[in-house]
Amino acid sequence: GNVMAMAVMERKREIGTMRAIGMEKGQVRRLFLAEGFIIGGIGAAAGLMLATGLTLLVAAHGGVPLPPPPGTNEAISVVPVIDPVMSAFGAIMPFVVGLFAAWWPASASANMSPVQALTEV
Repeated sequence: GNVMAMAVMERKREIGTMRAIGMEKGQVRRLFLAEGFIIGGIGAAAGLMLATGLTLLVAAHGGVPLPPPPGTNEAISVVPVIDPVMSAFGAIMPFVVGLFAAWWPASASANMSPVQALTEV
């Protein structure tokens, strides 16, 4: 989210140029929302693959061994499983964060006059 927000804020001059050549506010917003969606999608795919791979790796090696709880002599092992609901939530959230992080600053920048956006340093 921070990467997308900073990318939009640092491109105010670009937004001013697009507005000066006739691009409408909604078109500017949609452009940055598409970029946020793509960045969120890449983050979601990478995170889902990494989490699934690590979960399967740890489960294949018998889980995470823990010391015996107080009062017992038997050690226990925690074996992770993949929960489809949590996986879906984990895949959807980067999209939401990417879209929100792009929409807010892009809307503020799109509402600036082209002259004001072009003079931003």
